[in-house]
Amino acid sequence: MLEQVVVTESFKAIFNEAIAFIKSKSKSFKTLNQIKLEDAYAKAANVENVKTIWQIDKSVNLNEFYHPSTIKVLDQLICVDSLNIFPENGKIVIQGTAGQGKSILLRYLAGVNLKKGKTIPIFIELRKITEKTNLSALIAMSMSDLGINIEEKDLEFIFSSGKFTLLLDAFDEIPESCLKDTLLSIENICARNYNQQIIITSRPGSDIQKVSYFSVYNLQPLKPPDFKPMLQKFFDDEVTVHRIMKALNENNSTITKLITTPLLLTLLAITYKTYHKIPTQLHEFYENIFHVLANRHDATKPGFRREYKSGLNERELEDLFCAFCFYSMIEDKSSLSRQEALSVTKKAIHFLSINPISEFSFLSDCIKNTCLLLEEGFSYHYIHKSIREYHSAKFISISPIELKEKFYTIATSNFYKYRVELEFLKVIDEHCFYKNFFLPIYRKIFDDLGISTEYREVNYQELLLDSKIIFEKHGSEMLLHAFAFSERPALNLDYMNDLHDKLLNSIFKLVRKFEINQKQSEHILITEIIKNEGLEDEFNIIINECIETMFKRYSEANLKFRSKNELISNMSF
Repeated sequence: MLEQVVVTESFKAIFNEAIAFIKSKSKSFKTLNQIKLEDAYAKAANVENVKTIWQIDKSVNLNEFYHPSTIKVLDQLICVDSLNIFPENGKIVIQGTAGQGKSILLRYLAGVNLKKGKTIPIFIELRKITEKTNLSALIAMSMSDLGINIEEKDLEFIFSSGKFTLLLDAFDEIPESCLKDTLLSIENICARNYNQQIIITSRPGSDIQKVSYFSVYNLQPLKPPDFKPMLQKFFDDEVTVHRIMKALNENNSTITKLITTPLLLTLLAITYKTYHKIPTQLHEFYENIFHVLANRHDATKPGFRREYKSGLNERELEDLFCAFCFYSMIEDKSSLSRQEALSVTKKAIHFLSINPISEFSFLSDCIKNTCLLLEEGFSYHYIHKSIREYHSAKFISISPIELKEKFYTIATSNFYKYRVELEFLKVIDEHCFYKNFFLPIYRKIFDDLGISTEYREVNYQELLLDSKIIFEKHGSEMLLHAFAFSERPALNLDYMNDLHDKLLNSIFKLVRKFEINQKQSEHILITEIIKNEGLEDEFNIIINECIETMFKRYSEANLKFRSKNELISNMSF
């Protein structure tokens, strides 16, 4: 028997106010009287039900395992327990790395707001955007789920009502072909609806962080005090929690520094549950996950050997899954239609010459036996995007040298797109990573700066020459549109350093103080603003702290690579 839905008084009040507002705008919304509040609330509350890598057989309510997240605002840490901590008309990007719990946080905020908030949350998974289904269409579909059947052209009534909050999850998972149009849609909503609250989650380095309407807040990493309360939600017995905490404390200097996200702590718990050991390196959190999940139901069956629907053995299934992830990465897909999944599977089969009974039998094994791939309607998506990223990296690491070199060459000009894969490859394909990617990138940076052999200070004018802030006119105002950095490699090839982000943050703060409206120009030189504001020393410090750290990292990596190369050259067989 289904549990009876209890609609909160705050939801009733806000929903009725929203309906009254929309009806007042057009006679075409007469049917809104027929909406059942219980149905609308139940569908909205479904946002709290998720499948996780810990509990993959069925959906669970996130409140059973949710651990509070914190963000950093200026120098203050704030617990994100409701949307009330943000301005009612706030435009916010919550930024976090892979596995930091961005999606769960946004779903949690949606659930809290349903129960006792001032607005109705509209939760949108941006990975569902396609060339046929844009952001407006997804918002309209979400409204339809609430019983509010509204066309895309009438969404302005929703935005202007002040009764809804847009919660847009995973901006970084928007397909590249749809990115520009989606960004424009978001900017238009912001420009035309000052009071509309919008919360977006994203990984670092996405274009949404550059939009002037948005303030960017960083999710804070897990700390050792977070481990025990989270583990207690995974395990029923205190003995297991105590053993894990003891093992973590014994390896305090290494392991605790690695566990910075809820996902990594979850993978640690999964590994410990199966192998009764603690991973010691980042890639170890992922490398056994396929085996663990593929065999999770068989641990109590001695001598049992599972037969897969695809006719493959476990090793073949994992190899093909890695290739599937690689081709998904190439096509920039974390969510695939059935036709796209079939196409990617065929490419993986052709490359490896591994032949399942059929393409769909392979997909079925990935869904039903590992649950690393989930089926939702007529599409497939990964249980977590980092699963695709690790297995893509694993595929590259064991591929022919020609494929490796081609990937690393492409990655030098698009490293943000492959940032997580590169982090894995730095460990699991160390020598080729440094030879074909890391050292060439840094060599180009330091050759350009003229500091190839020893470090020297770099002046902000030298680095930022011709770098501009570009503005666009909105009504009577000139608003920040984009940054156009000069073509210096340090600004465009800044792999694994904070220079780009630190400059962006500093320039954002600078522009917000700067009275650009009196200029009414389409662009202005960044060096001109820095000089006019008397911030030359501050920017020189920012730039040189970053570049000095980069140079030290480059020198150490170069020495290590040359030493290993020399040892290989001197080997006798």
